[in-house]
Amino acid sequence: MRPLFFLAHPAHYHLLRRVIESFRRDGAQVTVVIVKKDVLETLVAGEDWDVVNLAPEGRRMEGVPFALAGPLLLWRTEKRLFPLLRKLRPDVLVGTELTLAHLGRLLGIPSLLLNEDDTPATPENYLFYPFATALVLPRCCDRGRWASRRVSYPGYHELAYLHPDHFSPDAAVARELSPDGRPYFLLRLVSLTASHDVGKRGIDNALAGELCDYLGARGRVYVTSERPLPPRFEPLRIRLDPARIHHALAGAALVVGDSQTMAAEAMVLGTPSVRINDFVGRLSYLRELEDDFRLGAGLRPDQAGRLLDTVRALVEQPDATTAMAARRRDMLAVRIDPTPLFRDLVTLAAARRPLEALRRAAAAYAPA
Repeated sequence: MRPLFFLAHPAHYHLLRRVIESFRRDGAQVTVVIVKKDVLETLVAGEDWDVVNLAPEGRRMEGVPFALAGPLLLWRTEKRLFPLLRKLRPDVLVGTELTLAHLGRLLGIPSLLLNEDDTPATPENYLFYPFATALVLPRCCDRGRWASRRVSYPGYHELAYLHPDHFSPDAAVARELSPDGRPYFLLRLVSLTASHDVGKRGIDNALAGELCDYLGARGRVYVTSERPLPPRFEPLRIRLDPARIHHALAGAALVVGDSQTMAAEAMVLGTPSVRINDFVGRLSYLRELEDDFRLGAGLRPDQAGRLLDTVRALVEQPDATTAMAARRRDMLAVRIDPTPLFRDLVTLAAARRPLEALRRAAAAYAPA
């Protein structure tokens, strides 16, 4: 078997690492394609994988207007990936990278797109989803859409690597970040440079400064950022092996940021999270975690005036840890670790089984 996995974000490494390793243990000829993104290269460098870096220069295109960068990057990815696929002829293409759908259809290779972002928030889906063999989506994502392509499951991407069945927080990381036992807080700042991020807003430096002042008076503050930091924040930058960041999240008293991924990771770990950006209310999996399971809060940038009050309510809530642990247990009772399902779906797609066979496999994975 020759599967090809495309990882375009550090979260995709975590999402598919266990699937990739399981196939490698079984003797499959696994190819991993990446692009430079945040700490992705560092994470992959720690693995004994056959890796092709399709964009070592990263996804930024100097001198290109922001609105045009997304389409041009997709075109560049297809242009570079096409000859690689013709040479390797993998049995199946797997990942969140949308171009896998186009090239898979062109070359007659089954493609599985794993996504959890609703199409209204990421409209580029319309250009690629119709060409995919299967869309592997959380049950809450894109309800009522893509009926002819979707395979649904009751879970989230983040549970593929943070489910308690295979992730246990290392308390040594929390002690390293706070030797005196004081609470510590994580501030996550992203670059908002993806094609679907055009015109989107998050936390600006002024608001970040207010957060650091408030939280810094109550504990230690660490900043993790994709974008360049002003000099005043640089001493707060977290100095931690990227592979250990989830242990840091698990031990934090609060995570605040404009990132979707880290907010979701914090919530499935039971760490209170506050997210502020223009995607709030538009992504079903985050809305479910925030509103249905009450594991965090989301605010739009026009609600920035409420951010400190929201943060204050969580930081000063005396029973926050106990309440979050109970809510997390409620969530885990009805949501699965999707990794075994992902492996089954890759195997079935590589064998060119019909979509209905993939759906039957997914239906067998229900919460206990």
